[in-house]
Amino acid sequence: MKQLNGFFAVVHRIGETLLVAEDRTRSFPLFYGSGKDGFYLSDDPRWVRDQVQDSDLDRLSVSEFLLAGYVAGSDTFYPHVKQVQAGEMLVIRRVDSRFACQTIRYFQYTHGNVVEKSTEELHALLDQILLRAFDRLVWFANGRTIVVSLSGGYDSRLIVLMLKRIGYENVLAYNYGRPRNAESQVSREVAKALGIRWEFVPYSNEAWSRWYRTEEYGRYRRFADGLVSIPHIQDWPAVWELTKQRILPRDSVVVPGELAIGGMARFPIVSSREIRMREDQLIQLIYNTDYILQDSSRQTMDTKSGIYGKIKTMLGGRSSYSLEGAADAYERWWWQERAAKFLLNSVRVFEYWGYEWWAPLWDPELIDFWSTVPLAHRFRKSLHKSYVRKLERRIIGRNIREHRPLSAMPPMSFGVRALSRTSFFKYARRMVMLREYDRHPLAWWGILGKKEHRALCTGVGDINSFLAVDTLRALTSKHGFGQSTISHATLPSNR
Repeated sequence: MKQLNGFFAVVHRIGETLLVAEDRTRSFPLFYGSGKDGFYLSDDPRWVRDQVQDSDLDRLSVSEFLLAGYVAGSDTFYPHVKQVQAGEMLVIRRVDSRFACQTIRYFQYTHGNVVEKSTEELHALLDQILLRAFDRLVWFANGRTIVVSLSGGYDSRLIVLMLKRIGYENVLAYNYGRPRNAESQVSREVAKALGIRWEFVPYSNEAWSRWYRTEEYGRYRRFADGLVSIPHIQDWPAVWELTKQRILPRDSVVVPGELAIGGMARFPIVSSREIRMREDQLIQLIYNTDYILQDSSRQTMDTKSGIYGKIKTMLGGRSSYSLEGAADAYERWWWQERAAKFLLNSVRVFEYWGYEWWAPLWDPELIDFWSTVPLAHRFRKSLHKSYVRKLERRIIGRNIREHRPLSAMPPMSFGVRALSRTSFFKYARRMVMLREYDRHPLAWWGILGKKEHRALCTGVGDINSFLAVDTLRALTSKHGFGQSTISHATLPSNR
């Protein structure tokens, strides 16, 4: 498992022993559970739930999902349905009439053997690794159309720059949103400079209202949530429209644009190596950066302490951390939870519409490289961005501006983060959210009516806050529960 490259899940049976493993990115989620009649394993968690006859939601997991958009660890919405985690192997053996399950962790995103080199030397090393990673993409695509969701940022830009550099010609880029939104303008400029075919799918409030209410979306939501994750909706209608218009060949290979090491874009500490962070401070930092979709003040102490306990267990129980150690632990959490279950879950869009995918920016060799890069070069993705700018000048002859969406806020210091929880900040944020209904570049607030949007704008969270609640609403309604059950089970108040 440590030696394999690529994106996969493994299931191998040897007599009465079953070996199950996920790759480093949990590319193809697998779920399992034990019942009276056997051990059950599937890529469909609802099938496992039905086999083990688990009908009661796990309150802590549901509350966690509403706050973060995913369920951490091996848990799912149901207490007897578990998920295989990224970099994890299970060994299941029959012992008399029961099943013993052993968990083996063969990979964790941990920094070590740090390479003390200059920026230029690190650029050269990164350059060679990227060439090998994109050679693997080209091998997999084998001449087929490579489709890139090209945003206005650096991550997807690196993909099209590398494809141009290695001479792969069968490339199509697409973007979406309100016509002539700022990000689409940058995306179009990059594609034009590289001579890449560019397609645009217009979004509007009315279109979102129509898309979201189709049976097609209901089927996609069931396919993509895995009983642990918010379904990625941003690309979903764009790929649908491009498919209906037969713009994308059926054998296309889609490349997601997210970079695997994005966690350091959110880490707030920038100062000296002498800083030490207590375990409770690191737990609080993770909670304050990831568990932000709902107003945490509405959570009971039992819920908050339960989530804190999960984070503490997964961090490993150290009492304090150096600056480098805290950053390492933070990135490990980010990789294991948010990256694998929230960001890379975007590939479910492409799978749903019948396309294969490959993620060169998540290549295992590239991940091993980033695990040796010093903190100063990882912070705010500085080495990554400087490399992309350098490559862009080399291939295009100039640097094209980066579009930074309003939602992509820079890391906040602890003091500013504390201010963000004040009533004034929430009020200001609510005013911004209210204006977004007719102005957001993706127009996705059209999912809601204007009155419903106004009622839901509290100054906390974003579109994912609504999607989390709606995902659970759709799940529980199939079991005959009402909306009031969700409100009680997942958003308990201190009253």
